[in-house]
Parts: sequence; C-alpha cells; structure tokens
Amino acid sequence: MKIRLLLLFAVLCLSSASAASAQDSVRLTVKPQAVDIGTLYNGTTVQASGAIPADSEAVVRFLGVPSKVHMKQTAKVGGVVWMNTASVDFEKAPSVCIVSSTQDLKKLETTPGPVDDLSLAGLRKSIVIDARECKGLDVFAEFLKMKKKEGLYREVSGNISYGKISKGVKTFQVSIPLPSRLSPGVYTVDVAAVRNGQIVARGQETIDAKLVGAPALMASLAFNHSILYGFLATLIALLAGLGIGLVFQSKGAH
Repeated sequence: MKIRLLLLFAVLCLSSASAASAQDSVRLTVKPQAVDIGTLYNGTTVQASGAIPADSEAVVRFLGVPSKVHMKQTAKVGGVVWMNTASVDFEKAPSVCIVSSTQDLKKLETTPGPVDDLSLAGLRKSIVIDARECKGLDVFAEFLKMKKKEGLYREVSGNISYGKISKGVKTFQVSIPLPSRLSPGVYTVDVAAVRNGQIVARGQETIDAKLVGAPALMASLAFNHSILYGFLATLIALLAGLGIGLVFQSKGAH
C-alpha cells in the first residue's frame, strides 16, 4: 500500500513538473522563412507568432550576425578643413537589431538586468569597443545614432498583440519591419518571455535573406567575373551620363 502511495506521489510530482515546464516555454513560428532581395526591394515585414507563458510579456528581436564596424571621427582642423582625426572599432555588433515589445522595456524591468540587455542600449554590454583614439566622446551613443539613421537599429513598442489564454499559455503575434538596406545573410528572430523583470523562457528561429534577379547577377559577376563586371559597370555609367546629358540639352533648347 505504501509503495503504491509513493508511486502515485511520484507520478503527480512528475506531472506537475512537466506542466510547469510546458508553461515556461516558448513556441515560435516565422513567416516567411526566406526574404528575396531583388531590384525593387525596399523593405518588407516578417510575421512572428507563437505562445508564451500566460503571466509573461513577449520581447521579440530581429538580429543580424555579429560583425566588425570601423568608424572615423571627423573634426575641423584649424577651423578651416574637415579631416579624419581618430578611428574607432566596434566588434560583435549585430548588423541589424530591431526590438519589438508591447510597451517600453523600462516598464518591464524591476532592476537593471536581463530585460535591459534586450534593448538597444543593452548592446553596450556585448559590443567590444576600441576607442583609444577618441577622447571625451560617447562613441557607443554615436554608433547607435548612426545605425538608427540607417534604419538598421530600431525599437518598436505596441506592435505585439495577444490572443486567448489556454492551459497557462497565451498566443502572440507581431509584424517585424525589415529595413530597406538589408544585406544577404542569415538572421535570427529571438523571442524572450519576461516575467517580473526576468527572462523565464526563450525561443529562436532563423530567416535567410538572399539576392535574386539583377542584384544576384551583378554580385555573381563582381565575385566570379570581375573583368566583365568592370566593363559592364563602366558601360552603364557612360550610358547614364549620356542620358542625363541629352535630358539637360533638350531642356536648354527651349
């Protein structure tokens, strides 16, 4: 009898643990899983949907691969000429970082910590900066300013919607705006479930962005047939110049 009770108690404990584990998890689906960058590409949107624990909030990030960025600091020398006066390197900087949340991330954190790391400002902890030549300048702030201006770094709040709650989980959906300056490569969609300022579960999917059509042809020529690529580039430049000259000449004739 005691053995049966012990076995029943063990089964109940395992069932409770399994249920808790299932609730503290993330389900994620991304559509489309591939983005074509053609001649007319000017940005697009990616749909991410899934489920998170019912008592948590979703933070979704679209991330490019970490890379190295080299920047120059310019200043007016002698009050006359603008020149490059210093250089700074940023390593492990994601090529793209778009953060989506239901509300401002500062409202989701109790103390500076894991949630803050999900924001653009939190990239300061992961990016390695070599700014020995730059004195008295917040180079990271300038880096963020440049990336935002290029449309490659963004924070968007209020674009995540939730569905019904069932068995301790709730569904979510978000439209992620992709920049027009998207480079070919593999990107990651990362979802974090946040509860009381802590990340309780995460999920990831990847998206492949590739060149198609004329951009793919030009890239292939540039890498595999450099001489032909140079000839075509020169020919296109000459034809473009000729066309502009004819336009202005015709306008001057009136």
